[in-house]
Amino acid sequence: RMFGNNITMMTFALKRDDLADLPRAVATLGEQQRAIVREKLDVGMLASLDFARAVPARIYHWFLTRPFGGEVSSFVFSNPGAVSLTTFAGLPVRDAFALPSVATPPGFQAIFTRHGGRLSAFIGYMEGVLSPAEAAALAQQFRTELLGP
Repeated sequence: RMFGNNITMMTFALKRDDLADLPRAVATLGEQQRAIVREKLDVGMLASLDFARAVPARIYHWFLTRPFGGEVSSFVFSNPGAVSLTTFAGLPVRDAFALPSVATPPGFQAIFTRHGGRLSAFIGYMEGVLSPAEAAALAQQFRTELLGP
């Protein structure tokens, strides 16, 4: 698809103690993901996405935070493969990348896409989540991690 995304969602839960230990947090998320796929809950969560599309933001936020005592965050991982768009409106495409809206919470996204043998990185955030200086520092850290010092 050129516009839109074929996505599903999975809802995970971590306890505060899990967050204090990165290997334990990763193992807990892995266990939950395997259970979700095994029990086909990811397919059922498609109905939640359809439902959320029509619900006003304040009501959606209430549904989202109520089971978790008001604390919630989002982690979106997607690997749709390289963007294969080579022409658009009869013209060659030199570069293409994903530019999604930023989901809240948490109001921050790091998106990586591939096109024409290149990797593009996008950092998107809602005002107030990061300062411009923090966003610039994060972009530099990504660059260093990906390309070296």
